[in-house]
Amino acid sequence: MQTFFSSLNDIERFTQSIGSQSSCACPHCQLSDQWVSHGYVYSQAGEITGKRLVCGRRYGKNGCGRTQQLYLNEVLPHRRYRLSVLMAFITRLIQGMAVRCAYHAALGHAIYEPRQAWRWLNALWARMPRWRTCLPSLNITVRRYRSWRLRLLLNALSAWLTGSDSTLLQEQLQQPFC
Repeated sequence: MQTFFSSLNDIERFTQSIGSQSSCACPHCQLSDQWVSHGYVYSQAGEITGKRLVCGRRYGKNGCGRTQQLYLNEVLPHRRYRLSVLMAFITRLIQGMAVRCAYHAALGHAIYEPRQAWRWLNALWARMPRWRTCLPSLNITVRRYRSWRLRLLLNALSAWLTGSDSTLLQEQLQQPFC
């Protein structure tokens, strides 16, 4: 099932047509005609970031009762910041900035401790094998960092970002970027 969409209107159209599509089966019970709209997903700031569907178990439906969330492609699921902030952080790292400076520049202010930047890098490191299997072998070198993990991660990310549009990454992968 498609998880990421370019606009809220696309999500609405998808949820209206989901009952007639046999390819949109529930990953748990494999039933395809039991989906019911279950409301919107909101960010901490109160913005709509997606929509929730439930595999219906009431009102004559035989689903399993589990939910599936559909997101806008600029939203990072279960993260506070959007994909554009993460991409700004990655771009500044590729350009050679230190992690602390890149974090503060991506957020636009320096009031927070940069330890969240290291959490972002750890989450990106965990996803790196998936990117490396999707990439052609490109020889791109970024600034030499002392950390070999950071050097490998930025090489993979720079190769990924040169080959695709960063705003459509999650929509192309149909998986969270981070």
